[in-house]
Amino acid sequence: MTFQKNDIIDYYDDARLSCALVLEVNDRRLHVLNDQGKEANISSSRALIGGMQPDFPSASSRDDQIRKLNEMSARRDEIKITINLKELWEIVGPETDSISLTDLSELLFGAQDGLECRSALVRAIVENRLYFKIKPEGIEAVPPEKVEQEELRRKKELERDLFLSRCADFLSILKTGGELLLSDAPPGLLEMLEEAALMGNDWLTQKKVRDIFSRAGMIPSWNPFKVLVKLGIWSEDENIRLKAEQIPTDFSARAEELANTAANTALENGAPRETFDENVITIDSESTHDIDDAISIGFAGDKIIIGVHIRTLLLTLFYRYFKPLIEGGFIYIAQPPLYKIKRGKEVMYAYSDEEKERLVGKDAPEIEVEAIHEEGEPEPTEEESEATETAKKNSGKVSIQRYKGLGEMNPEELWETTMDPARRVLKRVKIEDAQDADRVFDVLMGTDVPSRKSFIQSNAKLANLDI
Repeated sequence: MTFQKNDIIDYYDDARLSCALVLEVNDRRLHVLNDQGKEANISSSRALIGGMQPDFPSASSRDDQIRKLNEMSARRDEIKITINLKELWEIVGPETDSISLTDLSELLFGAQDGLECRSALVRAIVENRLYFKIKPEGIEAVPPEKVEQEELRRKKELERDLFLSRCADFLSILKTGGELLLSDAPPGLLEMLEEAALMGNDWLTQKKVRDIFSRAGMIPSWNPFKVLVKLGIWSEDENIRLKAEQIPTDFSARAEELANTAANTALENGAPRETFDENVITIDSESTHDIDDAISIGFAGDKIIIGVHIRTLLLTLFYRYFKPLIEGGFIYIAQPPLYKIKRGKEVMYAYSDEEKERLVGKDAPEIEVEAIHEEGEPEPTEEESEATETAKKNSGKVSIQRYKGLGEMNPEELWETTMDPARRVLKRVKIEDAQDADRVFDVLMGTDVPSRKSFIQSNAKLANLDI
């Protein structure tokens, strides 16, 4: 398509079509004055249609020219809204490969056809983008199947836009402190908010939710979690991780019944009592205040009250309910060290008394035993402090810390000694280990009181009591 000076054209100006007067033609570039009163240098390929307009005041003032361009643009828009492209598309028929703009305009407007009508038709096609496409060789009718697909896409897009607007309106009321009923929430909104809230700070990757919050003006001060709390659906301390993993938090009706019964049943000996003064038989340390590392023993008349080491309980659980895991060799016990030994900057770990003796020797000088002071224990006396200082001087700078349990380790020590796959010591549980644990569990926690009493009396001399 060629153009010349004083032609009137319609060309792409960003996202709109502008009506313009061609002031100069330089090779394939046009210097134009558009209906916005701006002059621009454009490529001739941006112009969709053009031609001479006999009544245009080319010799008039610039203001008159701009006024006339605006009138022409408005007139073309008026004609554009009267055009039924679907009807025209059905008349042309999908079998038509290509038709010229002039022929299509004459088919539509008949004797009234002219530059103004053709420009209006071009504007309608560009705005509609459904039934026709403008090609360099002419106007192409879009095949019916593609028209159907595009109509369906546009329908869904419109429904989506309406949904997002309703959701944004709903949340806007919440933002301004208005009263809301959950039943007034657009269907699907609350589920979307929960799904987004489970993503934590990554909720903004959910485009729909992000668009809703943006339309409601709630970014960045609001987020899905805050909205759910405000609506009373979630509590402020909602456990998001449990929800994200879909771990049930509700109890069965039977469990609720048993819990309520227990809560309303009076204790045999009145109010609950503290257990800090329990007599303890230690299992893996000389002294301990950690109930997980011991068997605790209490007496109530002829009854003996036993608390069992956590490892025994776990092995019994696996033996009774998950025996194939043990038989297959899938259960391991992580073995933490018993001692931490320091000699200067060197740090060593011993997993038994024998290993400790090999590292420091039987005739090693008096060593310093470092212990972590636990809350509730008395502060060391002056004499004890002096003894500790003396031990340091005589120790040859060898210090030993005896671990009472994993809780005494700091995170770095726990990783280095017990968790690091490259250095940890794992003991595979055999079926005999679990059987032994099951027998101990039966003896200590079963209903056979005489057997339990006999077991304790027979093994009492083997136990260390921290009384």
